[in-house]
Amino acid sequence: MAKKRISLLSFLALIMSSQALADGDPIKVKVFVGSMFEIGQNTGDKAGEFQNWYEKYFKNSQPIIVKGAASPVYCNNDGVCGSVLGMGKVASSSSVQAILLNPKFDMSQTYFMINGVAGTPPSRGTIGDVSWGTWVVDYDLGHRWAPEEGLGFYSA
Repeated sequence: MAKKRISLLSFLALIMSSQALADGDPIKVKVFVGSMFEIGQNTGDKAGEFQNWYEKYFKNSQPIIVKGAASPVYCNNDGVCGSVLGMGKVASSSSVQAILLNPKFDMSQTYFMINGVAGTPPSRGTIGDVSWGTWVVDYDLGHRWAPEEGLGFYSA
């Protein structure tokens, strides 16, 4: 059984490396920018977390479809790549894994920057605001409305 596993792994590695060679040399990624969501399109509408990055760095880039990733990856000629990873731990980690395992990219010396608004209300912070926390509450994709926000359908 162990020999079959080793030979299967070797076979898969051979397929992946031959696919990478068929596609040319992998893209050497210097910086990878990951955003959790985009409201609509990557350009031309209300900006979400990725739109400003897209318009500044990737507007002239071709989308690279990565099987298993939530959205295409965009790379410019300077080695900066980015993608919308999806909201929450499951979606974003699945996208990151798919992108990292894709032989089209060499991320052996990549700096990763993950950005997001984390649901900050405009009265407390704005997009581009930097906040440092002394503690973290892991609420993932939960949503809550406080009674003081004036929403009549709130119930405790």
